[in-house]
Amino acid sequence: MKVIKTDARYKYHTSGFVHIIEFKTTLSDRQKFQSVLKAAEDMYGPSENWTQQNSWGYRDLNPNYRVDYSRKQKRRRIYLKTERDLTFLLLKGQAF
Repeated sequence: MKVIKTDARYKYHTSGFVHIIEFKTTLSDRQKFQSVLKAAEDMYGPSENWTQQNSWGYRDLNPNYRVDYSRKQKRRRIYLKTERDLTFLLLKGQAF
């Protein structure tokens, strides 16, 4: 697990998500990812909601965090806006 404060090179930086929690594919990191993701869903709700209007599906993204899965690069990331959210998630998810 790695915590990164981003600069403009990273995905979602222009949307205001400047803190990243990155997890690799080891067993311990997968368990930490699940616990932190569950804590984020408890605090803010699901990362995305699908709604259907006029036979079209729309995805509403959570304004507080984003989740990114990359199988090719073997990592999972959670993007957060504030350092306060980062601290709460790590403490609530017991991922230290």
